[in-house]
Amino acid sequence: QLQYAANDAGILVEILTSLQQQLDKADLSGIAILEYSCLLPIIKMQSRGIYLDRDRWHKVRQDYEQRRDSLGEEIYQELGKEFNIVSSQQLLTVLQEYGVNLKSTNSNVLIEWVKEYPIIASVIKYRSLNTIINTFLKGFDEHLQEDNRLRGNWWQIGTRTGRTSCHEPNLSNIPKIPKLRNCFGATNGNILIDADYSQIELRLAAKRMNVPTLIEAFGQGQDIHALTGSYIYDCKIGELKPDQRKLGKILNLGLIYGMGAEKFRLNAAKKFGVYLSWQRAKELREMFFSLYPEIAEYHSSCRRRWQQGQQQAQSSLGRVNIWSSKSPKLNQIINYPIQADCADILKRAISSWDMESVAQGLDAHLVLTAYDQLVIETRKDCCDRVAQVLERVMIEAGRDILAPIPVVVDVKMGKYWS
Repeated sequence: QLQYAANDAGILVEILTSLQQQLDKADLSGIAILEYSCLLPIIKMQSRGIYLDRDRWHKVRQDYEQRRDSLGEEIYQELGKEFNIVSSQQLLTVLQEYGVNLKSTNSNVLIEWVKEYPIIASVIKYRSLNTIINTFLKGFDEHLQEDNRLRGNWWQIGTRTGRTSCHEPNLSNIPKIPKLRNCFGATNGNILIDADYSQIELRLAAKRMNVPTLIEAFGQGQDIHALTGSYIYDCKIGELKPDQRKLGKILNLGLIYGMGAEKFRLNAAKKFGVYLSWQRAKELREMFFSLYPEIAEYHSSCRRRWQQGQQQAQSSLGRVNIWSSKSPKLNQIINYPIQADCADILKRAISSWDMESVAQGLDAHLVLTAYDQLVIETRKDCCDRVAQVLERVMIEAGRDILAPIPVVVDVKMGKYWS
């Protein structure tokens, strides 16, 4: 075993020069150095894990199971029989018997029938609750260790865009549901600090697509969703109602990434519970691109390159993705540079945070990272200083990529992560 390990290490010395030449040729040396600098902090994060309050977790699970089962009874009563609601075939058969003329129980299909058959909204909610129960509330139990900490298996380059990913259990995709996140906490004498990049992808999109209206609005600290909503409803931002701002948010988060009218309509229903006719979705889409013509031009430019056979895209720092086996989809060409920039900024922040915390002797530890946030566990008596250092390094990590748009980091502290 020792000889085997020695051979594994020894061969790296022999191929070092060749590998470095290939990195230089591909202009990937800078990205490689960034990844090298993240290796140790990600190892330390995986080793430390994050604390989970077992009692809180089980209470939340019981609550979710009761809500799911209550919803199940409502569905059985309305549809006239008991069946396995999560079985696509059984659900399809029962809904057809009920009078719904559908051929699939895919969520995108079911959404179309919610207005005519309100019970379908209950079916969608049931399946959502069941997924949360099985994926997280049940799925995490077997991975909880004796010290009540979860230690996922982290992949440093877990996606094509350079983001980290995690499995067994998946700690990188915990839903933003306060009840769930309120179970993750700090051990006695410690506190959690959550630092979250504010609207980072929208800022990156505004910079890359060179949208003067958005660049100026971000520079002035305006509410971008309210800004879009005020354009749509032709009113002042201060006069905007919550539902109108919500529509602005739906437009920003959907259309800036290249959704067509139909996909935008389904996304609005699925993620936000807002049901639009196809004609209204088309109308809103046209209004959005008339407000931000630079976004439409960026999409058109990407479409032209895509039609000419573009097979690769890259971030501002040079992270590159090459689709070698098959042609990419148009939305991948549009989205890759923005998502890869986001990944690069967060990895810069991870690297800088680790170096700063070690250099300053901070008793503070990275315990979790999601696609735009870092979670640190630290002692209560030094939490303010740690928060200041964390916010500074995160801002510095994205300043040159986003300039002149400011980098904004939302920092929250508490015993629990919610």
